[in-house]
Amino acid sequence: MKIPTLSILLLCGVATLATAQHNAKLTLADGSVIHGQIHVPALPVETLFGTVPVPLEKMLGIEFANAAKLSLVDGSILHGNIPVPAIPVETLFGAVPVPLEKVTRIEFVNAQKMVPANHDPRLIYWNTFDSKEDAQNPKAGVTTQLHGGAFVPGRVGNALHTQGKTDVASFTIPPGFVASKGCVEFWAKIDTDADVVAHVPGWTLRFLLGGINGRWSLFKLEFAANNGMGAGGFTASLPSSIYGTHRFGSSYSFKRVLGENYADWHHYALVWDDDEGLNIPGVQHRPRGALFINGKHASIQTVPDDPSGKTGMGRFYESGMDIIIAGLPTTLGITHPFAIDELKIWNYAKMDFDLGKIPVSPAVPAVPVTTTAPGWQGGW
Repeated sequence: MKIPTLSILLLCGVATLATAQHNAKLTLADGSVIHGQIHVPALPVETLFGTVPVPLEKMLGIEFANAAKLSLVDGSILHGNIPVPAIPVETLFGAVPVPLEKVTRIEFVNAQKMVPANHDPRLIYWNTFDSKEDAQNPKAGVTTQLHGGAFVPGRVGNALHTQGKTDVASFTIPPGFVASKGCVEFWAKIDTDADVVAHVPGWTLRFLLGGINGRWSLFKLEFAANNGMGAGGFTASLPSSIYGTHRFGSSYSFKRVLGENYADWHHYALVWDDDEGLNIPGVQHRPRGALFINGKHASIQTVPDDPSGKTGMGRFYESGMDIIIAGLPTTLGITHPFAIDELKIWNYAKMDFDLGKIPVSPAVPAVPVTTTAPGWQGGW
């Protein structure tokens, strides 16, 4: 027999429904996504050691399959059954009771995974991609959803390989973290045995795609001959500015941008500071944003939509930021394959990159990701 939510919470020792608001993103079995607030303070979970009330403020997310899998802010994973028929969600259309049997995933977008004491507190996301479990539960930051790809030997430990697919992983940085200054850095290895053109119609190589509630044009890190806004090579499209290693053209190849060792591991970084600008050695002015390849400044700014030259990244502070790895580049849904490793997001303008020796990694067999999680839908 299913007991109403309030009765269960009372049986579990939760005397009243708190007024705390938990911003949540619910993914349904048909692929629909609902954004809203859940106002209950806790959910009961039937485990091997009895029914336990788990506060929502301690949760990063819940995945539903045969049973529920709860990811907690301290890195713990709890399996069990949630004997609640529906969860009330406050949406733009009012309060909606969402049946749990229709839900595949709940992400609490205000939640932030605890950063271990030996990690820099300015590090808001760090994914090593060493395994499926490690990728889903990063060393720092929110839980990550895997939709495809494979694990291969990486720059450090293992890496996530796209297998030429799009939308292979996704996560949401909560409001209050991505601000007017910051850094996104990662290692990547382009998996090609020929110096192919970085962008031809229907093809691209997009490392990261970001946005707010489906507005994916706000953030892109990719290779392109012309990203549509005057930049070519390795490019960054931000809310108010565009950066690239070159100006647009039709003949940008990986070799032209990365050199003879274009198929090896390379370190990429986007850094921004809309408050004071970046103090880059050898650069006379203080740009608000910049791209770095293997620790060296490598970009020019092609489009400053804001007269001050600001990047506009601060707009994600209030809204949060959805990020997709290998975000869908075209309606054809095809992309050059690549591996990504050691993805980190910082809340300060980090420009001191300790890269060590850049190795030459041979091709290796892939271990496919097995997942039933639905991928993202839509384009840019």
